[in-house]
Amino acid sequence: MILPSGRFEPKRISKTPPPLRQNLLPLLDDDDAARQFLVTGVPILSGPDIIRPALEEWFARYELAPAFLEKFVERRQNLAESVDEYAACLRVLTTKAYLKASKEVRDEHILGRFTIRISDPKTKEDFLLNMPKSLQSALLRARKLEACKEALKQLPNEAIAAV
Repeated sequence: MILPSGRFEPKRISKTPPPLRQNLLPLLDDDDAARQFLVTGVPILSGPDIIRPALEEWFARYELAPAFLEKFVERRQNLAESVDEYAACLRVLTTKAYLKASKEVRDEHILGRFTIRISDPKTKEDFLLNMPKSLQSALLRARKLEACKEALKQLPNEAIAAV
């Protein structure tokens, strides 16, 4: 594949499937790309049957980040979803969308989405009137409001009218 000098070995390239040879292998001609690939632990002189799955996995990690970012931006809380389930889903999406970001940066993104995309209008209004400073405080307030809403559902209609 790639010799220590950085040049391709013709015999191995002829055995490589055409789509891999045309699309992925030229990227390894770059020394920086080769170093990044070596971090995966796959020997660079391995055969195509070993390198191909490793390359596909390696590229999938970086190519899917924009797709997860799009899902994160569009994600709303479903009506049957608790605030904890919604926050957990946002956490998974931000982890995949912002691969190199720190936990604090990801939490800021989650907080921004969480406060404006939550489904309960009372909770959203509460957040807009007094924006939470952290994701933990937003979750705590949302849990309290969710618990109050559930408690009101349990009361009979006559008791609600009396209140």
